[in-house]
This record gives sequence, C-alpha cells and structure tokens, in this order.
Amino acid sequence: MKFEDIEIEDVDFEAMLEESFKKSDSKSDLVEGVIVKIVEEEEQAIVDIGRKNEASLPLDQIRDEDGELTFKEGDTIDVVVTGNRGERPMVSHDLAKKRVALNEFIGEYDDEQEYIIDGVVTKKNKGGYVVECDGLEFFMPRTLSYLSSKIDAIGKKVKAVIVKVDKDKSSVVVSRKELIERDKARVQEIVNRLLESKEVVEGTIKKITSYGMFVDVGGMDGLVHYSQISHKGPVNPSKYFDEGDIVSVLALDYDKKKRHLSLSIKDANPDPWKEIDEIIGVGDTVTATVSNIEPYGVFVDLGEDLEAFL
Repeated sequence: MKFEDIEIEDVDFEAMLEESFKKSDSKSDLVEGVIVKIVEEEEQAIVDIGRKNEASLPLDQIRDEDGELTFKEGDTIDVVVTGNRGERPMVSHDLAKKRVALNEFIGEYDDEQEYIIDGVVTKKNKGGYVVECDGLEFFMPRTLSYLSSKIDAIGKKVKAVIVKVDKDKSSVVVSRKELIERDKARVQEIVNRLLESKEVVEGTIKKITSYGMFVDVGGMDGLVHYSQISHKGPVNPSKYFDEGDIVSVLALDYDKKKRHLSLSIKDANPDPWKEIDEIIGVGDTVTATVSNIEPYGVFVDLGEDLEAFL
C-alpha cells in the first residue's frame, strides 16, 4: 500500500458526520413520479412528481442498449430531483436507481459483519468524497480518507471499510484510514517480532531485481539486497534463485519512514569461512565450477557458499 497521498488532520469526526448528513434536502429526495408525456423530438419525458410539479427527465436514462424506451406514458418511475431548468425541475432516473439500490443494501446490512469495499472515488465535496462500488455510492469523510488535498483523487481506486450506516438518512460512511491504520499496526507487529526475536524465518521470493530480491515474510515484503545473499560477496540473485523459492532470512533493520524492511540470507546461514578447516583442507582435490572470468584470473565456486581464485 502506498502512503504518499496521506494527509492527517485533527477534526471532530462526529460533528463532521452530522454536518454531512444535514446536507440532505428535498432537492435530492427519492420520489415516485408518473410519466405524463414523452417528447422524443426534445429527448425528454415530462414526469409528474406531485405537488403540481412536472419535471423533465432525459430520455437516454430510460432507453435500453438497443435505444428502445423502457417506460411509456402513464408508467410510474422513481426519480431524484437534481435541479431546475428555468421554471421546470430536472429529475434523474439513474440517480434514483442508485438510491434504491443503496436503500436495499442498507436494509440488508448486518452490523455484526464487517464490510470492506473496493471502489473508485467519483466525486469530491467539502466534507469528503463519494466512493462508488458495484453501482452503490458511499460517503468517505475527508478525515477518514487518508487522501491529501494536494492530489486529484477523482478516479482513484480505494479500499475502505464501512464504519457507519444511518438507515433513517440512507447514508453509508466508509473509512480508508481504518484499513491503513490496521495495516500499519500489522506491519509493526511483524517488524517487532522479527527484530526482537532475531530468529531466522522462512520467506517466499516475490520478485527478483538487479539489486536484490523482495521476500514475503508472514504477509510483509522485505528486501534482500544483492550484497546480503552470499558470503562470497555481491552476487546476481537471478543466478541462484527463482521467484516462488522458499528461503531462510534474518531481519536486519526497519526504516519506519520509508516502510523498508531489510533482510539477509547471508546472515541467516553460518559463515563458511569460520568452518573452512572442516570443509576443505590444503591438498584436497575438489570439483569446482567456474563462476567468473577476469583478465587477471578465474573465480571458481567450491560449493558451501565458498569461492576461490585461480
């Protein structure tokens, strides 16, 4: 998870939520109307929304994929009032469908379960952001977004957890901050365990690069720099390992600011040079593999993480 877009502010959460709920007024209420006239040459339908009001509805909102109208004169239709064009109100059936779907979701909501959504930021207002997921719109307060005002968040994919549902006001509040804080706590727990125990653990190689390997240790990725792979010195990791390999590693350090965990394969294994007398002796005949050729000589791999020079 990337954190370059984080902005933390101290704001009264409850007060801000109440203010966001108060902004709901009659203009955005869901109403049931009746189509009294369809004017195809003007691409609009006239909808009776009660209280002697007739509103205009764009026809493209009630056409199917083939361009055929899905409603006719006399049909009832759910709409949301969006504003006015001159003296005539404007209504939206698309917004009404979203409102109905959200009401159904709220009606089936179980506060004993946790709901995590993967959505997209579609709108920004003074109080926060609108996040859309599976056709539903959720409100994400600015202080629960962990999004900086310096970036354009529209179109950004976000993961958030539902933290409040107001059935009376048909509002669902989600928090990205909650998930980020959980992840930070989880990472810190892993780091503390690795650094304090100083135990060798097994990890899975996730990615190999020219400068090292990223290894997953219990749900967190750490970097094994190419200088921390072998006692022979800096090596090309792709010559020794493949992605998916299981390796033993030791945690060296954690940069909290950069969220960078440094790991070592070299330090997780005994130093062969300390046991050289038990591995090989003067006069022994061994089979070696040429590992590198230089103008001044040849390096050979003796195995056991040992390299010699000819």
